[in-house]
Amino acid sequence: MFMTSRFQCRFVVCLVLVALISVYSRESAAAGNLVASNGYTCAITEIGTMRCWGSNFAGRFGNTIYTSSSVPVAGPPLNAVRQIAAGQNHACALLETGTVMCWGANLSGQLGDGTGTNSVLPVPVSGLTDVEEITAGDQFTCARLQDKTVRCWGRNDRGEIGTGLSFGSWLPVAVYDLTEVEQISTKASHTCARKTDGGVFCWGANSDGALGDGSTTDRRAPVAVLGLSGVQEIDVGGSHSCARLLDRSVRCWGANASGQLGNGQTVRSLVPVAVSDMAGVSALSAGNSHTCARMLDTSVQCWGSNASGALGNGTTISSSVPVVVPGLVGVTDIASGWGYTCARFADARIRCWGSNYSGELGNGTRPYSGQPQAVAGLSPIGTVGVGGWHTCMSLTDGTVRCMGQNTLGQLGNGNNASSSIPQLAAGISDAVSVVAAYRATCVLLADATVRCFGGNYNGALGNGVPAHSNVAVQVSGLTNVAEVAGGWNHFCARLAEGTVKCWGLNDDGQVGNGTTNLVTTPAGVAGLIGVAQIALGHYHSCARLTDGSVRCWGGNAQGQLGTGTTDASLEPIPVPGLTGVRELTAGEDHSCALLVNGTVRCWGSGFRGQLGQGAWTDELSPTAVPGLTNVVEISGRGYTTCARLLDQTVKCWGFNQYGQLGNGIAGGGTNVPGAVVGLAHVRMIDTNEGHTCAVLMDDTLRCFGQGDFGQLGPAVRSFFETPQDVVGSPLIYWHRDDFESLP
Repeated sequence: MFMTSRFQCRFVVCLVLVALISVYSRESAAAGNLVASNGYTCAITEIGTMRCWGSNFAGRFGNTIYTSSSVPVAGPPLNAVRQIAAGQNHACALLETGTVMCWGANLSGQLGDGTGTNSVLPVPVSGLTDVEEITAGDQFTCARLQDKTVRCWGRNDRGEIGTGLSFGSWLPVAVYDLTEVEQISTKASHTCARKTDGGVFCWGANSDGALGDGSTTDRRAPVAVLGLSGVQEIDVGGSHSCARLLDRSVRCWGANASGQLGNGQTVRSLVPVAVSDMAGVSALSAGNSHTCARMLDTSVQCWGSNASGALGNGTTISSSVPVVVPGLVGVTDIASGWGYTCARFADARIRCWGSNYSGELGNGTRPYSGQPQAVAGLSPIGTVGVGGWHTCMSLTDGTVRCMGQNTLGQLGNGNNASSSIPQLAAGISDAVSVVAAYRATCVLLADATVRCFGGNYNGALGNGVPAHSNVAVQVSGLTNVAEVAGGWNHFCARLAEGTVKCWGLNDDGQVGNGTTNLVTTPAGVAGLIGVAQIALGHYHSCARLTDGSVRCWGGNAQGQLGTGTTDASLEPIPVPGLTGVRELTAGEDHSCALLVNGTVRCWGSGFRGQLGQGAWTDELSPTAVPGLTNVVEISGRGYTTCARLLDQTVKCWGFNQYGQLGNGIAGGGTNVPGAVVGLAHVRMIDTNEGHTCAVLMDDTLRCFGQGDFGQLGPAVRSFFETPQDVVGSPLIYWHRDDFESLP
C-alpha cells in the first residue's frame, strides 16, 4: 500500500540510516561495515545483520554452509553487528554489546574460543569485552579495547600477535607494552597501531619493510614507524602499509614491486615515502598489492597492481602513481582485498571491480572487471505491490522488478514468460512507487505521470487501447499524480490538488464517475476533493480525506461502503461515524480503516473472517477489531487483512487457503488477528488474493502464501505457510553453483 506521507517518511528514515552508516566510515577510523579479503566480501545491512559473497571456503560466510556465491547471501545469524573483520579463511563480528564472535578456519586458534576447531557458525571470543575495534589477518585476529590497549590471538610464527614471545595463543593476549591506541589495522601477517599522539607502531612480518622501522627483521613486539607523526588513519596491505596524515596527504612503506607505495617507483621502501600528488584524502584502503583512497570530493583514486583490474580504470596496466577510478562519486566507504576493491555509496549501493575468480565482485558473474560493477540486489526497496499472481518492487534506484505470473505481460519485461526471479521492467528508470492489480501493474514516475503494463481487461492500462502490453504504456492524459492505487481490474490516481481520477472495470460504479460504463482512460471521480489517500477493492473504491473522514463508492452487496445499508452508489458517499482515519485499505468486498490511535475498524463481508472481529458475519458499518492496538500500517486485499505493528511485527486474519496469513498453517482461516511466524523488523506490507509480502528494515523481501507462478520468489513453485526470502530482492539472492548471472 502506498501513501505519499509514508513514502516521504521512509525516505527520511533512509537518510537517517545512511547517516548511521557514515558513523562507521574510515574517516572516523572505524572501518568495517564493508570488508574485502581473500576472494570474499561482506557488508553490514542497515539493521545490523550481514550479507557476504564470493568464496565461502572454510565457512567464511558463517551461515552453516560452505557454498560460495557470486551474489550477496545471508551471513552469520547475528544481529546488532557493528563491525566486520575478514581474515584469510575466517571472519569476526564486533557486536553492539562490545563482544566479538568469530567463525571459519581455526587451525591456529584465530577464532579465539580456546580451541583449534573450525566452526561454520559464530563462536564467542573467550573473555573479551569492551571492544571498540577488530581486525583480522591470515591466521590471527586483534581487538582494540575501550582502555586503548590491544589484544590478539592466533598464529604467531612471525610475531603476528605482538606479545614479544614466539608461541601463538588460542585465547586473547595483550600486545606487549602498547597503550593509548586509537586504531589498528591488519592484513596478512603484520599489524599496525595508530596512537593518540599521531605516531604509529607495527609488529609481525617485515621481510619487505612493512613495519617501517628501517629494517627487514620480523618483530614480535611493536616498533615505531620511523619519521611518521600527525597520522589520522592507517591501513595495512599484504606486505605494505599506508598512513593518512593531518594535512590529508599519504605516506606508504614496504613492498613496492607493483607500485603499491604510489611514489612513482617500484622499489621497496623500509621507511615511509610520500604518495605522488596525493592531497585531499579522506580515507585509505590497502589491498594485497594495491592501494586506494577516497577523496574529499567522494571520488576514488588507486595505485599499484592492476593485473585483474583492481585500479578500476578500465585497464590491466599497473601504476606506481594514483589514477582516478572513472565515474565514481558519492562514495562513503572503500575496501580493498586480494586484487579487487569495493566502494559503498551514500544510498547503500555497492560497486566492486578487479579480480572475480570466486565471485567476490558480487555481480552474479565470475570474469574480472577493470571497471566498477554494481553488486547485485543492493538497491533498497522503495515500495512493493502484490497482484493476483505476481509481485513487483520499486527500488530506490528508480527501477522496477517483478516476479510471478506473466501470461499477460504483468511483469513488464518485454516477454510473457513467468519467472520466480525478479525481472527488470523495461523502460522504467525513475519509478517512485508501484501498485499491482489482478493482472496488471502501474508505476508512478518521478515526473508525476503513470505508466502501466500487463493485462488490459476492461481498460485497466488506461491508454484507451484494447490490447495487453508486456512493456509499460503511458496512461492517457494523466499528470500531476501524487498516488496510484489498484483494485481488481481498475486503478485510481490521486492528484496533487486532492482530486481523483479512475479507469478500468466499472460494472458496479467503482470508477465513481456516475455511470457503470467501461472507462478506458482516466475519468474524474464526481464531487471528490481534499483527498489524502485512496484504496480500491474489487468492486468498490474508498478515499480518505484530509479531515480524517472517508468517502466510498461502487458495489455494496456486503456492506463494503460502510453506510449501514447494502445500497450501491455510483458516486462517493460518506462513511457515517468514521473520523480520525490515518490509513485505508480495501479487499474484495470489505474495507478497513486504521485510526490515529493505532486501532483498526473494518466493515463489509466477513464470511472468511477478514473483518477480524471473531465472527464470520458481514458488518454494514465500521466495527472495531478487538484486541488490536499499536497498528502503524494495514493492508487488506482479497479476503485477507494484515496489520504491521509498532514493534515491527505483523498480524494477519481472514482467508488462509494458501498460507497467506503466515501462521504456519495452510487451509481454512481465522477471524481474529494472529501473528505471522518468524517475521520481525518489518517496515512495509502488502497482501492480495493469495499471498502476502513484507519488506524488512534491511530491504530484503519476504513473502508467503500461494506461489504457483513464482510470485513468492523461490525457485520451488508451491505455497508457503511461513515467510520465505525472495530470490533477487535487495541483499537476498538464490545461490546458483555455476555462478549463472541473474537477470
